[in-house]
Amino acid sequence: ARPLYSKLGATKATALLPSLLEKHRLVSLNLEFCRAASILDAVAETQHATLKRLNLNGVPDADPSIVTRLLGSCRRLEVVGLFRHVRLGDDALAALPSSLQELSVSGCSLISDAGIKTLVEHAPHLHFLDVTRCPALTDTSLMTLASLRLTGLVCYANAGLSMYGRLRASQLRRLDCTGSRGVERRTGPKRVRLQ
Repeated sequence: ARPLYSKLGATKATALLPSLLEKHRLVSLNLEFCRAASILDAVAETQHATLKRLNLNGVPDADPSIVTRLLGSCRRLEVVGLFRHVRLGDDALAALPSSLQELSVSGCSLISDAGIKTLVEHAPHLHFLDVTRCPALTDTSLMTLASLRLTGLVCYANAGLSMYGRLRASQLRRLDCTGSRGVERRTGPKRVRLQ
């Protein structure tokens, strides 16, 4: 959508997109940093059966209730980007389908431990999660995430998280816990405390 918005401008692109969506069934839709909130209902109505990848990173005018409704209607979603939706709460995580494999809620500061618990219950195949700058999360979320076979977890700037040893390290390939405090790791028979 970004090239369309660049070429036509926001007003024309927003007016044109619903008719394009009516004619095509998409597997992937990238609306990153577009003022595209007005077409989210059209996306939900026309793409719910086929959409697998949805990038709504930095969509500044998106209403949280409309985003939540969209996530709930697209039952085949596998990859979702919701970076910087500062008004998005735990109910959006509850709306996500069981097919979800990768999720970024980086900067979604209202996401809490309860939302992570619901996410794990609804999306058991999740293998990558970005919860950067989600300050309400505590080690309870890490204990909840331990039930998943995560291959990647990004927790940058979440000082309340430290119990990374609870995760299934045999599956984990990427871990960014920059900004965590009191993280411990084992090296041989003795324990080393990282500060």
